[in-house]
Amino acid sequence: MSWEVQTMRSKISSYKPSLPVMWKNFTRYWPIWGSYLAIWLLLLPLTLLRENDEWIVNMGESGIILPFGQQIGVVFSVIYGFLSAAAVWSYLYNHRSASLYHALPVSREGMFLSHTLSGLGLTVLPNVVVFLLSWLICMGRGLIGATPCLLGWLGAVCLQNLFFFCFATLLAMLTGNLPTHAVLYAVLNLAVFVCESLIRIFAAMLTRGLTEGEPLLVFLSPPVRMFREYNYNYNEERIVDLLGYPMLLAYAAAGVILLVLALLLYRRRDTERAGDVIAVPFLRPVAKYCFTFGCALVLGWILHQVIFQGRESLICVLCSLLLGGLIGYLAAAMLLKKSFRVFDKKTVAGFCVFALVVTAGLVGMKTDVFGAGRWVPRADQLSRAEVYCQNGYYAWLADDDPAKLDTILALHQASAAQRPGEEDATVTCTIEYSLTDGRMLRRAFEVSCEPQELADPSRPAGLLNRLLNDPDHLMDRILPPADARLASIAVYAHEEDLNPKADPYQYEYANTKDFQPLLDAIREDVLAGDYGRWDPYTDYREPAYTIEIEYALPTSGSAAYYARTRSYSLDFSRDEAPRTFALLQELGYLRGSKR
Repeated sequence: MSWEVQTMRSKISSYKPSLPVMWKNFTRYWPIWGSYLAIWLLLLPLTLLRENDEWIVNMGESGIILPFGQQIGVVFSVIYGFLSAAAVWSYLYNHRSASLYHALPVSREGMFLSHTLSGLGLTVLPNVVVFLLSWLICMGRGLIGATPCLLGWLGAVCLQNLFFFCFATLLAMLTGNLPTHAVLYAVLNLAVFVCESLIRIFAAMLTRGLTEGEPLLVFLSPPVRMFREYNYNYNEERIVDLLGYPMLLAYAAAGVILLVLALLLYRRRDTERAGDVIAVPFLRPVAKYCFTFGCALVLGWILHQVIFQGRESLICVLCSLLLGGLIGYLAAAMLLKKSFRVFDKKTVAGFCVFALVVTAGLVGMKTDVFGAGRWVPRADQLSRAEVYCQNGYYAWLADDDPAKLDTILALHQASAAQRPGEEDATVTCTIEYSLTDGRMLRRAFEVSCEPQELADPSRPAGLLNRLLNDPDHLMDRILPPADARLASIAVYAHEEDLNPKADPYQYEYANTKDFQPLLDAIREDVLAGDYGRWDPYTDYREPAYTIEIEYALPTSGSAAYYARTRSYSLDFSRDEAPRTFALLQELGYLRGSKR
């Protein structure tokens, strides 16, 4: 008896996209592309039917078409990018479905391409339909100039769709169930911005001189970066700038890279990983500690506000972060193990390592081990320096006296070296630098303003006193520029007994012949120290009268032509500026004061 062994020749699976798979995605997930199409039809073509011609073709802030490609496009791309990816990759979350798809005579690469093209088509094809319908409406109304705007809108929303779909696709390869995919997508879109902001908040609490400032890694939180871009460039004149095409092209390129990474993961993805929280084994500890770190910051900040009422001591911040981290660590361990039994030696050791890292980081902030709070820029690195203080302000520009910048830098160094004390007489001094490379640097210090501190020119308060009470600075801040042409000087009496007329709510405009005597009187009061000097002990006093000065500056072309007028107001109390007060009484703009 002989046995005949028959073998079947294995057939190489196709690397091409599978049209049946793509068609099944389109027909099965029609609510996604149907709702997306319906929303855009209501927003864009319907709006073009009822708006006037001027608003349709306008590319500025008041335009109709381009704003739909900005924040509104981002919102829909974030939502539908995830929905599309979650739909076409949903079979990966079920063992039977994953086995069925992977048993088809299509290679992993062909299957990936099929689902990617169909997933992108769920949003891109409706964009094309909306564009064509909107273009026909504009052509029917004779608005040929609307075509560039519509093309700009189409390109912008398609690039936004591409990035967020690719990002959601990568996360689909990393996760094993839909809830984890949704949470991870929502969290990672905002995680870097939120975490950096919270790190800056805690650093400002612990490191002397540091302020919260603006996050630098906003580009790693794409929705936040896009919203900021569109808020800042709303008044640009070119479609490319209004829609942020350089930013969108960079994100689209990043999306393609994410898609390639997703393909590499998909080729090696185990079918039995369906249902796991993290489907890539070597990323499980990474995900656990990243989740723990995020919970330590977010929950730690909430606990710090609730339990410790925002106290800025090292112990309060440390306890808050460790408690928030403990909650996140245990939650991550339970999700990964799919069990509540997580209190073993390995788990305890892992959290102890995390606690040591957090403690070392906070101690480093408190001691300023990297010198971030003590760092002072060099003079050749600066294009502008500003000092903000209670009742005082000073600005230095690149073409101003270098000695003034030396005073500001000396103030920074002295303030950073001064240890905070228990004095009641303190003011917050904020120094803001504009660096030549375009960066901004801000530092804030509590400065002691005791009398002995103000009298010592080497102490921060003494340096502030010298800087803010410099006569030239006071003249520049209080009086109009020397080359200004005065347009008007008006006097307003806040107290009725000072107003020479029955109506105390009207400005009294001075005669032109009185302009120069009034400016001279104000100048004498400033030089005598009776008005305008910075004094940390002076509380806010309600003004008794106000002088509003309006002037115009000559243009750069010729002194004969003046730019549009500028105006500012000077507030005076009864005890200030006696020469100015007496002159206003003498000229009849104020009545005698009642003591």
